[in-house]
Amino acid sequence: MKFARVGLVCEGNAAISETAFSGTAKRMFLSLQNEGHEVIPVDASLSGPARAIAAAVSFSTNRAQWRSRFRYGLSTASYRTAAAERSLGSRPVDILLQVGASYDPPSAGSVPFAFYADWNMALSKGDSAASRHGLSPSEYDSIAAHHAELYRRAAAVFTISERLRQSFIDLYDLDPNRVHTTYAGPNFDLELIDRAIATPRTSTAPTVLFIAKEFRRKGGDLVAAAFDRLLHSVPNARLLFAGAAELPRELAPLKNVEHLGLLDKNNPAQLERLLQAYRNADVLVLPSRQDPFPTVIREAMFFGIPCIASDIWAMREMIVDGETGFLVPSEDSEALAHRLTLLLTDPGLCKRLGQAARQRAQTLFTWNSVGQALHNGIQQAIEDPQP
Repeated sequence: MKFARVGLVCEGNAAISETAFSGTAKRMFLSLQNEGHEVIPVDASLSGPARAIAAAVSFSTNRAQWRSRFRYGLSTASYRTAAAERSLGSRPVDILLQVGASYDPPSAGSVPFAFYADWNMALSKGDSAASRHGLSPSEYDSIAAHHAELYRRAAAVFTISERLRQSFIDLYDLDPNRVHTTYAGPNFDLELIDRAIATPRTSTAPTVLFIAKEFRRKGGDLVAAAFDRLLHSVPNARLLFAGAAELPRELAPLKNVEHLGLLDKNNPAQLERLLQAYRNADVLVLPSRQDPFPTVIREAMFFGIPCIASDIWAMREMIVDGETGFLVPSEDSEALAHRLTLLLTDPGLCKRLGQAARQRAQTLFTWNSVGQALHNGIQQAIEDPQP
């Protein structure tokens, strides 16, 4: 079958939402449409009484545990599955493509299903106790076991990186022929990026960009320490920070920090501030402690910005050290500061790495290439659905 009716399942309406899976679901929807498939959005999000009940059954006085039980818990998963069933209704589909395995696909017993994943629990389990997201070991293990069962029943698993693909094969013992790396594109339209690049910068000062909603997980304290060091050698350097409504206390005492706030791409004024931040940036930093395949790095690459990131997870699949940016050891603010100084005091190097980053992004991280990979895997899964 060349073309299929694909039920795209996520929390939110993938046809229109810029927030469902951080905007990635919408671009998956469009890329599959561009390949000729009929794509049906299936919304598994909770609202009203169902959301209130799910919050109640997952309640814990430990807020981290409460959030994780609500997000991943098996008791709350059933409510999302029910929401997806209602959203799908009686509409016929040839295959269900679900973002994540934190709930069962609707009609999973009668329709082939596949998952798109940017992470799995088995891969992160060995990192630290923090990787359990506040869950007890027994809670974590029971959820992980259920996810494993779903993956093994799936007709296909699509992964955001090759490292993640290999983890599904090694840690879940999946058939390599049913696990496909698709990568992901930027959560901007490329035409919008190109128009932004063509607009002159509003500042000529050496500028570092850091975007993070989860300040600690993304290494915000390391950025603060590195930027403080940087100011000794590049005193006119600026740091643009976006992703939080309030300026974190680690950044508050530093000079030359501009707080852009929590920017929403659906808000035209806030979108323009984000585009301007990318346009003005000389380098993007992301010394994350845990990060599967960060969107901001892909976006920065398309803007022609070299990136400096922790050498963790699949960062090496995006950043070629010394060619498109730099990788630094995790928890090493001194190494981060050294690489920042190197780039901001050598505009020629900064430009060369940025151009190479753009070329790499155009080769690997477009939604057209994602759509083609999804199309090929879906066609295989429909023709031979049994795992």
